[in-house]
Amino acid sequence: METNIATMPPQNRLPAQYETQTALMAAQAKALVEARYTVAINRPRDMLEVQQKLEKECKRPNFAKSARYFKPLGKGITGLSIRFAEAAMRIAGNISSESLVIFEDSEKRQIKVIVTDLETNAVSSQDVIISKTVERLDAKNEEVLRSRTNSFGKQTYTVKATEDDVLNKQNAAISKTKRNLILSLLPGDISDNCLKICTQVITDENAKDPEAAKKALIEAFFCIGVKVQELAAYLGHSLDTLKPEEMMELQTIGQSIKDGETTWKAVMESKTEGDKKEEPKESKNDNLKKEIDAKMNAEGKAEKTAAATLKKPGKRDDMNAYLFTLAKTHKDDINQFLGLFGCETADELKDSEIDNFMKVLKENLGGANGK
Repeated sequence: METNIATMPPQNRLPAQYETQTALMAAQAKALVEARYTVAINRPRDMLEVQQKLEKECKRPNFAKSARYFKPLGKGITGLSIRFAEAAMRIAGNISSESLVIFEDSEKRQIKVIVTDLETNAVSSQDVIISKTVERLDAKNEEVLRSRTNSFGKQTYTVKATEDDVLNKQNAAISKTKRNLILSLLPGDISDNCLKICTQVITDENAKDPEAAKKALIEAFFCIGVKVQELAAYLGHSLDTLKPEEMMELQTIGQSIKDGETTWKAVMESKTEGDKKEEPKESKNDNLKKEIDAKMNAEGKAEKTAAATLKKPGKRDDMNAYLFTLAKTHKDDINQFLGLFGCETADELKDSEIDNFMKVLKENLGGANGK
Protein backbone atom coordinates (compact mmCIF):
# COMPACT_ATOMS: atom_id res chain seq x y z
CA MET A 1 0.00 0.00 0.00
CA GLU A 2 1.44 3.34 -1.04
CA THR A 3 1.45 6.31 1.31
CA ASN A 4 0.49 9.70 -0.09
CA ILE A 5 2.56 12.31 1.77
CA ALA A 6 0.16 15.02 0.72
CA THR A 7 -2.70 13.30 2.61
CA MET A 8 -0.63 12.55 5.77
CA PRO A 9 -1.61 14.41 8.95
CA PRO A 10 0.61 17.48 9.48
CA GLN A 11 2.02 16.11 12.77
CA ASN A 12 3.43 13.03 10.93
CA ARG A 13 5.26 14.95 8.23
CA LEU A 14 8.91 16.05 8.32
CA PRO A 15 9.43 19.75 7.70
CA ALA A 16 10.33 20.37 4.08
CA GLN A 17 13.69 21.92 5.02
CA TYR A 18 14.76 18.73 6.84
CA GLU A 19 13.75 16.53 3.89
CA THR A 20 15.75 18.73 1.54
CA GLN A 21 18.79 18.78 3.85
CA THR A 22 18.74 14.97 4.26
CA ALA A 23 18.52 14.42 0.51
CA LEU A 24 21.36 16.88 -0.05
CA MET A 25 23.64 15.15 2.46
CA ALA A 26 22.91 11.74 0.93
CA ALA A 27 23.71 13.06 -2.54
CA GLN A 28 26.98 14.59 -1.32
CA ALA A 29 28.04 11.33 0.35
CA LYS A 30 27.24 9.33 -2.79
CA ALA A 31 29.15 11.76 -4.99
CA LEU A 32 32.19 11.63 -2.68
CA VAL A 33 32.32 7.83 -2.71
CA GLU A 34 31.93 7.67 -6.49
CA ALA A 35 34.68 10.27 -6.94
CA ARG A 36 37.10 8.27 -4.76
CA TYR A 37 36.55 5.07 -6.72
CA THR A 38 36.78 6.89 -10.06
CA VAL A 39 40.17 8.38 -9.16
CA ALA A 40 41.41 5.01 -7.86
CA ILE A 41 40.46 3.26 -11.11
CA ASN A 42 42.10 5.93 -13.29
CA ARG A 43 45.26 6.23 -11.17
CA PRO A 44 46.22 2.74 -9.90
CA ARG A 45 49.22 2.39 -7.63
CA ASP A 46 52.53 0.78 -8.60
CA MET A 47 53.53 -1.48 -5.66
CA LEU A 48 57.21 -1.45 -6.67
CA GLU A 49 57.19 2.33 -6.52
CA VAL A 50 55.33 2.22 -3.19
CA GLN A 51 57.98 -0.12 -1.76
CA GLN A 52 60.85 2.09 -2.93
CA LYS A 53 59.28 5.23 -1.47
CA LEU A 54 58.53 3.55 1.85
CA GLU A 55 62.07 2.19 2.15
CA LYS A 56 63.45 5.64 1.35
CA GLU A 57 61.23 7.10 4.07
CA CYS A 58 62.46 4.50 6.58
CA LYS A 59 66.08 5.53 5.97
CA ARG A 60 65.42 8.91 7.57
CA PRO A 61 66.58 8.60 11.23
CA ASN A 62 63.76 10.68 12.73
CA PHE A 63 61.10 8.80 10.82
CA ALA A 64 62.71 5.44 11.66
CA LYS A 65 62.45 6.25 15.38
CA SER A 66 58.76 7.11 15.08
CA ALA A 67 57.98 4.15 12.81
CA ARG A 68 58.41 1.50 15.52
CA TYR A 69 56.14 0.80 18.48
CA PHE A 70 56.37 -1.27 21.67
CA LYS A 71 53.49 -3.21 23.22
CA PRO A 72 53.91 -4.38 26.85
CA LEU A 73 52.91 -8.02 26.47
CA GLY A 74 55.19 -10.64 28.00
CA LYS A 75 58.72 -9.58 27.15
CA GLY A 76 57.33 -6.92 24.84
CA ILE A 77 56.24 -6.85 21.21
CA THR A 78 57.78 -4.50 18.66
CA GLY A 79 56.16 -3.59 15.35
CA LEU A 80 55.35 -0.79 12.94
CA SER A 81 53.57 2.22 14.45
CA ILE A 82 50.64 4.38 13.41
CA ARG A 83 53.14 6.91 12.03
CA PHE A 84 54.42 4.27 9.59
CA ALA A 85 50.84 3.26 8.74
CA GLU A 86 49.95 6.88 7.97
CA ALA A 87 52.98 7.18 5.71
CA ALA A 88 52.09 3.89 3.98
CA MET A 89 48.53 5.10 3.42
CA ARG A 90 49.75 8.40 1.96
CA ILE A 91 52.38 6.82 -0.31
CA ALA A 92 50.21 3.90 -1.49
CA GLY A 93 47.25 6.16 -2.18
CA ASN A 94 43.70 5.06 -3.03
CA ILE A 95 43.06 4.00 0.59
CA SER A 96 40.32 5.61 2.64
CA SER A 97 39.71 5.43 6.38
CA GLU A 98 36.81 6.55 8.50
CA SER A 99 35.49 6.12 12.03
CA LEU A 100 31.79 6.19 12.92
CA VAL A 101 30.11 6.28 16.34
CA ILE A 102 27.54 3.48 16.19
CA PHE A 103 26.50 3.32 19.85
CA GLU A 104 26.86 5.39 23.01
CA ASP A 105 25.49 5.40 26.53
CA SER A 106 26.59 6.70 29.93
CA GLU A 107 29.31 4.02 30.37
CA LYS A 108 30.79 3.42 26.92
CA ARG A 109 31.08 4.59 23.33
CA GLN A 110 31.30 2.12 20.44
CA ILE A 111 33.09 3.20 17.26
CA LYS A 112 33.50 1.35 13.96
CA VAL A 113 36.82 1.98 12.21
CA ILE A 114 36.79 1.20 8.49
CA VAL A 115 39.73 1.12 6.07
CA THR A 116 39.04 0.51 2.37
CA ASP A 117 41.36 -0.21 -0.54
CA LEU A 118 39.54 1.65 -3.30
CA GLU A 119 41.36 -0.23 -6.08
CA THR A 120 40.43 -3.75 -4.97
CA ASN A 121 37.39 -2.81 -2.88
CA ALA A 122 38.96 -4.76 0.01
CA VAL A 123 37.35 -3.52 3.23
CA SER A 124 38.74 -4.06 6.74
CA SER A 125 36.77 -2.91 9.76
CA GLN A 126 36.82 -3.31 13.50
CA ASP A 127 34.71 -2.03 16.38
CA VAL A 128 36.39 -0.37 19.35
CA ILE A 129 34.68 0.26 22.68
CA ILE A 130 35.74 3.31 24.69
CA SER A 131 35.01 3.05 28.39
CA LYS A 132 34.00 6.32 29.99
CA THR A 133 36.08 5.55 33.09
CA VAL A 134 39.75 5.96 34.03
CA GLU A 135 42.03 4.61 36.76
CA ARG A 136 43.75 6.99 39.17
CA LEU A 137 45.94 6.59 42.22
CA ASP A 138 44.32 9.63 43.80
CA ALA A 139 40.54 9.84 43.57
CA LYS A 140 40.12 13.02 45.60
CA ASN A 141 37.01 15.01 44.65
CA GLU A 142 36.04 12.40 42.05
CA GLU A 143 33.24 9.86 41.80
CA VAL A 144 34.74 6.46 42.60
CA LEU A 145 33.07 3.51 40.86
CA ARG A 146 35.36 0.72 42.10
CA SER A 147 38.93 0.10 43.32
CA ARG A 148 41.67 -2.53 43.06
CA THR A 149 45.26 -3.18 44.14
CA ASN A 150 47.76 -2.97 41.28
CA SER A 151 50.91 -5.05 40.77
CA PHE A 152 52.91 -2.56 42.85
CA GLY A 153 50.62 -3.11 45.83
CA LYS A 154 49.05 0.35 45.53
CA GLN A 155 45.35 1.09 45.64
CA THR A 156 43.96 2.37 42.34
CA TYR A 157 40.50 3.82 41.81
CA THR A 158 38.21 3.63 38.80
CA VAL A 159 36.46 6.99 38.38
CA LYS A 160 34.21 8.62 35.78
CA ALA A 161 36.30 10.09 32.97
CA THR A 162 36.16 13.69 31.84
CA GLU A 163 35.44 14.56 28.22
CA ASP A 164 39.17 15.13 27.65
CA ASP A 165 39.99 11.71 29.12
CA VAL A 166 37.43 10.02 26.89
CA LEU A 167 38.70 11.90 23.83
CA ASN A 168 42.31 10.88 24.56
CA LYS A 169 41.30 7.22 24.97
CA GLN A 170 39.21 7.39 21.83
CA ASN A 171 42.01 8.88 19.71
CA ALA A 172 44.51 6.30 20.99
CA ALA A 173 42.13 3.37 20.34
CA ILE A 174 41.22 4.61 16.85
CA SER A 175 44.91 5.12 15.99
CA LYS A 176 45.86 1.58 17.04
CA THR A 177 42.93 0.05 15.19
CA LYS A 178 43.56 2.15 12.11
CA ARG A 179 47.23 1.10 12.11
CA ASN A 180 46.35 -2.59 12.22
CA LEU A 181 43.78 -2.27 9.44
CA ILE A 182 46.10 -0.30 7.14
CA LEU A 183 48.99 -2.71 7.68
CA SER A 184 46.67 -5.62 6.89
CA LEU A 185 46.33 -4.19 3.36
CA LEU A 186 50.10 -3.82 2.92
CA PRO A 187 52.06 -6.86 1.62
CA GLY A 188 53.85 -8.60 4.50
CA ASP A 189 57.28 -8.65 2.84
CA ILE A 190 57.22 -4.87 2.46
CA SER A 191 56.28 -4.40 6.13
CA ASP A 192 58.98 -6.80 7.36
CA ASN A 193 61.66 -5.19 5.20
CA CYS A 194 60.71 -1.68 6.35
CA LEU A 195 60.89 -2.76 10.01
CA LYS A 196 64.39 -4.17 9.46
CA ILE A 197 65.52 -0.95 7.76
CA CYS A 198 64.17 1.18 10.62
CA THR A 199 65.91 -0.99 13.20
CA GLN A 200 69.25 -0.79 11.37
CA VAL A 201 68.98 2.98 10.84
CA ILE A 202 68.31 3.56 14.56
CA THR A 203 71.21 1.29 15.53
CA ASP A 204 73.62 3.15 13.24
CA GLU A 205 72.39 6.57 14.39
CA ASN A 206 72.81 5.69 18.08
CA ALA A 207 76.32 4.32 17.44
CA LYS A 208 77.50 7.65 15.99
CA ASP A 209 77.23 9.43 19.34
CA PRO A 210 75.95 7.18 22.17
CA GLU A 211 76.16 9.91 24.81
CA ALA A 212 74.14 12.38 22.76
CA ALA A 213 71.57 9.64 22.02
CA LYS A 214 71.32 8.82 25.74
CA LYS A 215 70.88 12.49 26.65
CA ALA A 216 68.12 12.87 24.06
CA LEU A 217 66.47 9.71 25.40
CA ILE A 218 66.45 11.02 28.99
CA GLU A 219 65.04 14.37 27.88
CA ALA A 220 62.31 12.69 25.81
CA PHE A 221 61.17 10.61 28.78
CA PHE A 222 61.31 13.62 31.09
CA CYS A 223 58.89 15.40 28.76
CA ILE A 224 56.34 12.62 29.22
CA GLY A 225 56.79 12.52 33.00
CA VAL A 226 59.23 9.61 33.39
CA LYS A 227 62.32 10.25 35.53
CA VAL A 228 65.80 8.76 35.26
CA GLN A 229 65.24 6.69 38.41
CA GLU A 230 62.22 5.05 36.82
CA LEU A 231 64.21 4.20 33.70
CA ALA A 232 66.89 2.62 35.88
CA ALA A 233 64.21 0.64 37.74
CA TYR A 234 62.90 -0.69 34.42
CA LEU A 235 66.37 -1.72 33.24
CA GLY A 236 67.48 -3.07 36.60
CA HIS A 237 70.69 -1.03 36.52
CA SER A 238 72.01 2.52 36.12
CA LEU A 239 71.83 4.31 32.76
CA ASP A 240 75.64 4.64 32.95
CA THR A 241 75.88 1.06 31.66
CA LEU A 242 73.11 1.42 29.05
CA LYS A 243 73.51 -1.12 26.23
CA PRO A 244 72.70 -0.31 22.57
CA GLU A 245 69.77 -2.74 22.49
CA GLU A 246 68.40 -1.29 25.73
CA MET A 247 68.63 2.23 24.33
CA MET A 248 66.66 1.20 21.24
CA GLU A 249 64.05 -0.52 23.40
CA LEU A 250 63.59 2.60 25.54
CA GLN A 251 63.41 4.82 22.45
CA THR A 252 60.64 2.62 21.04
CA ILE A 253 58.77 2.62 24.36
CA GLY A 254 59.03 6.41 24.57
CA GLN A 255 57.65 6.84 21.07
CA SER A 256 54.79 4.43 21.83
CA ILE A 257 53.86 6.41 24.94
CA LYS A 258 53.99 9.64 22.95
CA ASP A 259 51.70 8.16 20.26
CA GLY A 260 49.23 6.88 22.85
CA GLU A 261 49.98 3.23 22.11
CA THR A 262 50.73 2.50 25.77
CA THR A 263 51.57 4.14 29.11
CA TRP A 264 54.59 3.97 31.40
CA LYS A 265 52.34 2.41 34.04
CA ALA A 266 51.39 -0.41 31.67
CA VAL A 267 55.03 -0.93 30.69
CA MET A 268 56.17 -1.23 34.31
CA GLU A 269 53.29 -3.54 35.24
CA SER A 270 54.19 -5.81 32.32
CA LYS A 271 57.82 -5.77 33.38
CA THR A 272 56.89 -6.66 36.97
CA GLU A 273 54.64 -9.51 35.83
CA GLY A 274 57.44 -10.83 33.63
CA ASP A 275 59.89 -10.83 36.55
CA LYS A 276 57.39 -12.73 38.69
CA LYS A 277 56.75 -15.32 36.02
CA GLU A 278 56.66 -18.80 37.48
CA GLU A 279 59.16 -21.40 36.44
CA PRO A 280 57.70 -24.14 34.22
CA LYS A 281 56.13 -26.92 36.23
CA GLU A 282 57.86 -30.28 36.03
CA SER A 283 55.97 -32.95 34.16
CA LYS A 284 55.21 -36.38 35.58
CA ASN A 285 57.96 -37.88 33.46
CA ASP A 286 60.51 -35.35 34.75
CA ASN A 287 59.66 -36.21 38.34
CA LEU A 288 59.77 -39.90 37.53
CA LYS A 289 63.17 -39.55 35.88
CA LYS A 290 64.52 -37.72 38.94
CA GLU A 291 63.18 -40.47 41.16
CA ILE A 292 64.84 -43.11 39.01
CA ASP A 293 68.13 -41.21 38.99
CA ALA A 294 68.03 -40.92 42.78
CA LYS A 295 67.44 -44.65 43.15
CA MET A 296 70.19 -45.41 40.67
CA ASN A 297 72.63 -43.23 42.58
CA ALA A 298 71.70 -44.80 45.91
CA GLU A 299 71.44 -48.43 44.86
CA GLY A 300 73.59 -48.60 41.79
CA LYS A 301 76.88 -47.51 43.37
CA ALA A 302 77.23 -50.72 45.32
CA GLU A 303 76.44 -52.85 42.29
CA LYS A 304 78.88 -50.98 40.08
CA THR A 305 81.72 -51.25 42.55
CA ALA A 306 81.07 -54.83 43.68
CA ALA A 307 79.13 -56.91 41.18
CA ALA A 308 77.72 -54.57 38.53
CA THR A 309 78.46 -57.06 35.82
CA LEU A 310 76.96 -60.08 37.56
CA LYS A 311 73.83 -61.37 35.93
CA LYS A 312 71.03 -62.82 37.99
CA PRO A 313 69.81 -66.14 36.57
CA GLY A 314 66.73 -65.70 34.46
CA LYS A 315 66.26 -62.00 35.27
CA ARG A 316 66.45 -60.80 31.67
CA ASP A 317 64.25 -63.67 30.51
CA ASP A 318 61.63 -62.73 33.09
CA MET A 319 61.74 -59.11 31.89
CA ASN A 320 61.32 -60.10 28.24
CA ALA A 321 58.35 -62.34 29.11
CA TYR A 322 56.75 -59.50 31.10
CA LEU A 323 57.31 -57.04 28.24
CA PHE A 324 55.71 -59.47 25.80
CA THR A 325 52.49 -59.49 27.85
CA LEU A 326 52.43 -55.67 27.90
CA ALA A 327 53.45 -55.00 24.31
CA LYS A 328 49.98 -55.36 22.83
CA THR A 329 48.43 -52.55 24.86
CA HIS A 330 51.34 -50.51 26.22
CA LYS A 331 53.97 -50.44 23.49
CA ASP A 332 54.27 -46.63 23.49
CA ASP A 333 54.47 -46.53 27.30
CA ILE A 334 57.26 -49.13 27.31
CA ASN A 335 59.27 -47.12 24.78
CA GLN A 336 58.74 -43.99 26.86
CA PHE A 337 60.05 -45.66 30.03
CA LEU A 338 63.01 -47.13 28.13
CA GLY A 339 63.82 -43.56 27.08
CA LEU A 340 64.08 -42.56 30.72
CA PHE A 341 66.93 -45.06 31.02
CA GLY A 342 68.55 -43.78 27.82
CA CYS A 343 67.68 -46.92 25.83
CA GLU A 344 65.72 -47.56 22.65
CA THR A 345 65.25 -51.31 23.20
CA ALA A 346 65.12 -53.54 26.27
CA ASP A 347 68.27 -55.34 25.10
CA GLU A 348 70.25 -52.14 25.72
CA LEU A 349 69.42 -52.16 29.43
CA LYS A 350 72.28 -53.05 31.71
CA ASP A 351 71.80 -55.97 34.08
CA SER A 352 72.03 -53.55 37.00
CA GLU A 353 69.13 -51.49 35.55
CA ILE A 354 66.65 -54.32 34.98
CA ASP A 355 65.27 -54.38 38.54
CA ASN A 356 64.62 -50.62 38.56
CA PHE A 357 63.09 -50.78 35.07
CA MET A 358 60.75 -53.62 36.08
CA LYS A 359 59.77 -51.75 39.22
CA VAL A 360 58.87 -48.65 37.20
CA LEU A 361 56.78 -50.72 34.77
CA LYS A 362 54.86 -52.48 37.53
CA GLU A 363 54.20 -49.25 39.45
CA ASN A 364 52.85 -47.49 36.37
CA LEU A 365 51.42 -50.25 34.16
CA GLY A 366 50.76 -53.16 36.50
CA GLY A 367 50.11 -56.52 34.89
CA ALA A 368 49.41 -57.44 31.31
CA ASN A 369 46.10 -55.60 31.33
CA GLY A 370 47.57 -52.47 32.90
CA LYS A 371 45.85 -53.16 36.26
